[in-house]
Amino acid sequence: MTTADLPMSGLGPGTILMTSEGEMPVEWLAPGDKVLTRDRGAQPVLWVKRVRASAPGSMTLPDPVVLFPGDCGRAAIPWEKLRLSPGHRVLLRLPEVELNFAEKEVLASVSDLSRRSNARPDPEMGPLVYHHIVMPRHELILAGGLWVESTDAAMAAQLDAPNVVRRSSDLFQPGAKTVRMCLTSTEAQLIRTATPSDMPLMDLIAA
Repeated sequence: MTTADLPMSGLGPGTILMTSEGEMPVEWLAPGDKVLTRDRGAQPVLWVKRVRASAPGSMTLPDPVVLFPGDCGRAAIPWEKLRLSPGHRVLLRLPEVELNFAEKEVLASVSDLSRRSNARPDPEMGPLVYHHIVMPRHELILAGGLWVESTDAAMAAQLDAPNVVRRSSDLFQPGAKTVRMCLTSTEAQLIRTATPSDMPLMDLIAA
């Protein structure tokens, strides 16, 4: 699989991130802001690339996977509607993960975990924009109360990042690593089938 064949990651419209200044819509995020990470506390944002479906010559953007507050027992999570590109990876921390992969935490694409074959209609979304948050390294960030990935090296390679950003981030260096083991589509589906059939998608994702 080439970089160009990888599913697009990205945070959709209205995503609420936890920053050093409190909760902030992804639309407000700018270079220099510090985002809360799972492993290293608040870390700086180097660059935010926004990809719009309506831009001239833009690529076709996939419909987002939408997570709604109250979709499961944890009614307060996410804080607001959370829209993720189907290729965006989320953090899993489940007994089935450790049993099958000898890892306490792994990352998996949200579309590989969802049992929906089609995106849920979201008439309130407005124009589709995916936000790519480039940080000094691949991180786990808190979006709507759930742990999801920042932009990884494979996605960063597809973005026209300025040279100053390329020099400042490990993402553009040879051998850049992901913050956790990343499951393939087949591996993620194995975890999904190993969990109870009535377990909501939200309960799979680490909060």
